[in-house]
Amino acid sequence: MTLLREQQQVVELRRAGWRDSHAVWRWNNSAAARAVSRRTGSIPIAAHQEWYSERLCAPGHYMWIATADGRDVGVVRIDARGDGAGTVSMVIDHTARGRGIGQQALNIACQRLEALLPGVVLEAWILSKNTGSERCFQRCGFEPWRSTTRGVRLFNIYRRETR
Repeated sequence: MTLLREQQQVVELRRAGWRDSHAVWRWNNSAAARAVSRRTGSIPIAAHQEWYSERLCAPGHYMWIATADGRDVGVVRIDARGDGAGTVSMVIDHTARGRGIGQQALNIACQRLEALLPGVVLEAWILSKNTGSERCFQRCGFEPWRSTTRGVRLFNIYRRETR
C-alpha cells in the first residue's frame, strides 16, 4: 500500500471489490459527477451492477478505492487500451473535495499503472468548465493535448507521458 501525507490526511488506494459497488455507484451517480461526465444521465443501479461486475474482471481495467484517514472517499479507474494508452477517470466524494485527496489518489494510481505498464500514456477527458479537475490533473503531470466536443459540450483531453 502506498501512503502520502498532506495536512494530516493519509491517502491510500486499495483494489476495488464487489463490496464497493454501491459506494462507486453513489459517487458516480451524484449530481456533481453527472454534470461533468461524458454521459450526463443518471445511472440505474441494475445497469451499474452489470457494468461494475464486468469491470472487476476485465483485463486492462484497474479500479482503486481511495481512502483518507480510514474512510472510503472515492474511486480512481484506468482503462488500459491496446494502443499503449489508458483513460483515467476519478470521482471523489463531495465531503472530501478541496483537501488534496484527489491529487494524492491520482498520483498513486498513475504511479502504480506506470510501474505495471512502462511507457503507457495516460489520458483524461475533462469538461472544459471543470477547472478543479483540470488543476488536479495538471498538478499530477497531465498536460493539455487537444479538445473535442461531445454534443454541445467541450472536453479538454489531458495526457501524461511516463516519466
